[in-house]
Amino acid sequence: MLATGLGPGTTAEDQKPAFRLQLQDKASGEDTENRQGAVTSSAAKPSLPPKSAGGLADGGAKAACSCAPVPQAVECTPSPKPTTVAKVTDGGSSGSEARPYVPDTSKMLKCATANDIRVGVRRPVGAAGGAMVKPPRAVWAFTVGEAKHQLGMDARYDNPAPFVAAAWRRLGYEPLVIVVAQDEAHAARLQGEDADGVEPLLELRAMGVEVHVTAPPPRYSPQLTGQLVRIAAPAAAPLWDAETVVTTDADMMPLSARYLQQGRRDSMVVYNYGIISDQFAMCYIQAPSRLWREFLGIPATKPYETFPEAVAATFGQAPAPHWAMDQVEVTKKITNWGKWQLEGQRVPVATFPGWRLDRISPPSTFHQHVDNWRDCKEDAIDHHMHYIMPGECGGEAAKSLTRVVELLFDAQDAAALLRYLKRVTCDAGGSAKS
Repeated sequence: MLATGLGPGTTAEDQKPAFRLQLQDKASGEDTENRQGAVTSSAAKPSLPPKSAGGLADGGAKAACSCAPVPQAVECTPSPKPTTVAKVTDGGSSGSEARPYVPDTSKMLKCATANDIRVGVRRPVGAAGGAMVKPPRAVWAFTVGEAKHQLGMDARYDNPAPFVAAAWRRLGYEPLVIVVAQDEAHAARLQGEDADGVEPLLELRAMGVEVHVTAPPPRYSPQLTGQLVRIAAPAAAPLWDAETVVTTDADMMPLSARYLQQGRRDSMVVYNYGIISDQFAMCYIQAPSRLWREFLGIPATKPYETFPEAVAATFGQAPAPHWAMDQVEVTKKITNWGKWQLEGQRVPVATFPGWRLDRISPPSTFHQHVDNWRDCKEDAIDHHMHYIMPGECGGEAAKSLTRVVELLFDAQDAAALLRYLKRVTCDAGGSAKS
């Protein structure tokens, strides 16, 4: 997935943190099990979510593009916690009395770096209304059902979606999720009232997440579309005017606001470079939509109505599919970009002294990192999730995720997410694991 941001400038004004997340009112209603929201089809231009009451402060210089390297992370000074609690109806259902959302933060991470953190993450950023800036958007895609990892492991990239969405909202980003169906008939079923029984889609609906279901473009496979649509998404109507778009993976939960606050608002930042050869990793690249379209070489003067149209316009004939094709293609686009050439073939690469809570670590190492994160001894950048598989009830994937969720979210949000975890593991069949 892509993530972009700008590096600090050279003037005193430019050195101000431009990615400071504004703490919004603790808005939203109590948790609801009403899971019959609407999923948007990419066949028609969707209505966009309301402007957020949370998001990024508009600091820093308004340069068109700055490719100076980022020397260090921008420090984030915690802001005072707000006292306003907005009243909304419980679940938005008719006839419910309006009552306040009162977060229970008893289990949340207590480190100073977690002070500028949003609660009530089962509600969209900006649910309280208000005339604040548009929220930054985090975009990713997935296909439904079991998949195969590059190394041959069974994988699921749909089940993590509610956790990933909640983690981005915690940092003030409003997610946009693209679900790639097998074909048009499959897309129609997923858009139905019961979402074809796909539990992650039902949970995303309950959370009010903006979801777009689409079939692949002609001659593209669902898997290849899922890789590339993240990159082309800023050329489509839902993200055309977005001030900030960051790409992420379907199984990556962001944890650190400080890490993502590096750089200026109106440029590009690459958060990982060189993990696979000399490629820009999809976790993360961040930039405004207009800049995405510029370095992607998209000539459109108006948005494409659907995501498949945007993919076809960006990449033309379907590339030969392989693992990391998205990183190959975005690296090609950036290195062929005129500004890249003019600036000495450099883009700002973010740095941050922290750890990734990674599924590839041995369990003892993983849990030691979680202990250190809990005790504020080290910062965690993100959580590379274990695969959440049906029947994996009480196994290492569930244990690891439960620890992270209970530390990361207020008690009400954590309880709802863990109920969802039970539905897609213990209640979903398969052989339980101790």
